[in-house]
Amino acid sequence: MAQFAINTAKANSYQKASLPAIGSQEYALRCRHCVGHSVLPCLLLVVVFTGCGEGTPQAYNLQGTVSYNGKEVPTGSIIFLSNELKRNTAEIGSDGSFQTELPAGEYQIGVFAPRKSSKEGIDAFDEAPLPPHVPAYFGQPEKSGLSVTIEEHNENTLDLTLTGELKKRRRRRR
Repeated sequence: MAQFAINTAKANSYQKASLPAIGSQEYALRCRHCVGHSVLPCLLLVVVFTGCGEGTPQAYNLQGTVSYNGKEVPTGSIIFLSNELKRNTAEIGSDGSFQTELPAGEYQIGVFAPRKSSKEGIDAFDEAPLPPHVPAYFGQPEKSGLSVTIEEHNENTLDLTLTGELKKRRRRRR
């Protein structure tokens, strides 16, 4: 038991002897040395990972309209999914038009157009859910069957004319 106490005292004396006093010049020199050795590798990693990349690709203008069964779609958004699985969106205006900028390439398209309730606040909770402006299967770019190729010029247009039937939602009985 006494031997253990002596070894502990020895260990504590080594720790006290190896650490300079906080605020001393030796402490400051050691800290600068450690910081210099930890900051330099971090900066090198930042430079390596950011690298000399291509930057952002040039975007080209795309404009058009969205209609469903001959009627303009008044609200919603269009999702553009590139081959690199990057998503871009465009908002659909009240007249069914949209405008966005995309890099050149091929895109799968999804149209998500929920109806907004005419009621606001807590009154909207009493209302049954309204059917969307377009069928739900158009909302998934991977499954909608819609696509577009953006050319390298600013005259790209896309008029989406969607057709189909909306499935009526069944109301749950309480």
